[in-house]
Amino acid sequence: MSDYDPLMQELELEFQRRHENVRQMLYEAGRPDLVAELDRKTRENELGITGARATWHSISQAQRYTLALAWRHDGHLYLSGKEYRPRELRGEYHPIRVTTIRNLCARELMAWEGGIFAPEQAAMVTEHGQFVLRHGPLPNGERFKG
Repeated sequence: MSDYDPLMQELELEFQRRHENVRQMLYEAGRPDLVAELDRKTRENELGITGARATWHSISQAQRYTLALAWRHDGHLYLSGKEYRPRELRGEYHPIRVTTIRNLCARELMAWEGGIFAPEQAAMVTEHGQFVLRHGPLPNGERFKG
């Protein structure tokens, strides 16, 4: 791994040089608004916000509903018969299929928490899932353009 460190450092420096060149060209063209937008998008990308938005808009409406419902109910959902539900129902509720939870677990937005003998008995929202919930949805129902 240490053999690649100089290469990775060189690539990072090259990226920074190119980024600064683009910023300088935009300033010289009299477009400080585009410089600010470039800086904002670069920061969002580095912080993972762009990835969270891409993830949010790539999952189905049922998966979004499930993730948000679990988070509103202590972050957990429990298997009851052939569907998942919160331990205590508060407000409106739609049945959640096992495949929906499996898909969220495959994306590491939720994780199995049912124990060694029945892992699918319970699922919880992961830290990654919380980040996607916090940063994924765009205001006013806007669509993510990537």
